[in-house]
Amino acid sequence: KGIKPGEVAAVHALFAFWNPLNDIAAGFLADEWVARGFGSRLALASWANMGWAASSWLAFLDVQGLVPVWLHYATVIFAADGFAAMAAAVQSLLLTEQAAEERQRIQIQRLNSVFGCGEWAVMALAYWLWDSPGPERQGDMGTFRSYLTVVCVGSGLLTLLATRGLQQEEAGRYALPRKAQEPFWRRLRPFVRTAMRHGNFWRYAVVCAVLEAETLFFRQFDVVLLPILLRSWPAMSRTLLVVGDPLCGALSFALTWVAEQPSVGTYGVTQATLRIRLAVCSASVALLCWAMANRSTYGREGVATEPNLVTSSNLQAETCLAFVLGVLMVLCRAATRPTTSFNGIIFASVIREHPLVEAEQRQENRVSDVQQHGFDDTCPSSSSHQAPVVTVPNDIAGKYWMLRAALVKPLNSLGPILGSSALSAAGYVHGQQNNRFASHQMPVNVGLWWTSAALPSVVSWMVSLLVISVWGRFSLHGARLEKVAGETAAQQGAGSECSKTP
Repeated sequence: KGIKPGEVAAVHALFAFWNPLNDIAAGFLADEWVARGFGSRLALASWANMGWAASSWLAFLDVQGLVPVWLHYATVIFAADGFAAMAAAVQSLLLTEQAAEERQRIQIQRLNSVFGCGEWAVMALAYWLWDSPGPERQGDMGTFRSYLTVVCVGSGLLTLLATRGLQQEEAGRYALPRKAQEPFWRRLRPFVRTAMRHGNFWRYAVVCAVLEAETLFFRQFDVVLLPILLRSWPAMSRTLLVVGDPLCGALSFALTWVAEQPSVGTYGVTQATLRIRLAVCSASVALLCWAMANRSTYGREGVATEPNLVTSSNLQAETCLAFVLGVLMVLCRAATRPTTSFNGIIFASVIREHPLVEAEQRQENRVSDVQQHGFDDTCPSSSSHQAPVVTVPNDIAGKYWMLRAALVKPLNSLGPILGSSALSAAGYVHGQQNNRFASHQMPVNVGLWWTSAALPSVVSWMVSLLVISVWGRFSLHGARLEKVAGETAAQQGAGSECSKTP
């Protein structure tokens, strides 16, 4: 309220550059904070989460007359996204530190799914309080702000209790002495050489980037697409929007028990759900093609610029088609959630694989030298010697987060731009309705209806084909995952023995 469209556009133009850069900076700080001996990642997680909570509270603070509205808006979104990026980076890397085995990470994810349902309940109540004043009490947001204050303070206190409950690593435990420590760029070069050969990381990054961009895209546009599709049945569009998140959370929670089975694992669950997702998207595209082949019934007269131009028979047929497409959209989101919720678990395993990739690289270099210069009795051959696997350096995880952010974030910004362009070209005008649940009252032309029907089906189907193709080449499961876990356990055992040696 009180901010001009040009000011919003200028702020978001700067935010488009800030969004990927702050995630890269979060990975850098997560590593350097520990490597230079400033403290543990748990302490950094506490500061980041409290900053995130404070930024969320500041967003709804009434500061009119104190600072310009555009400055308040820009400060809030830049600060909130910066602290959120830092919190997400540190929490993801803590999963690598605190849980050495995939089974432990799955158990943590199970608890995370439970807290996710609690988060949904907190947000649902917040939305209800935000809408409760009504037009006659516009601006009377005292109850909402009080609730927000309680939530933000409670979030900060829970974060402090959680970090205290975890085993704190000693400040600078893995850090070298300040004078002997190498510069960041010198430590970056060997990491880049190994990361370029880390095929599983690149496969993971592609899948993560595409699915995260799609998830963000539909999180923003489902609230537009479903009400347009189900224009004659607004109650069902609201129902599908509301039940989507609890359904996805319940499915992710249930599948943690399946993923915990040694014969299945997270890879088996994600591979199966991605195939189910492809089947759902294929069914949606097939139904859409069939409906387009029968446009005399679907889409020609059934969707008009005025409700009184719709015949009852066509309206019923179009509503049934829209309902089935909407259900398939929700099922597609539900089939996507296990892969996105298990992202942190798989990312931790990918980071743990780094020493093994490095050892294999040294082994290949040794074999290449022997083949080039001839057999050397003083140097064991590849058949009798295997390069030792070294411990995961403490400043590797953040670098992988930086590289991941550089690949994922640009797609996150591209999705909303393309989606807005497609809807605008089809005739959608943002703000044409009086409230967010009144889309069924605005004129919906044939092109806009078909765009709302085709966009989720076609995009999800194409994404499914790409993800299935890439994920099928991911090899960090089965025997290789057991090998990584075995090396990690051996390193931790050796580290504990060394710590006991006076």
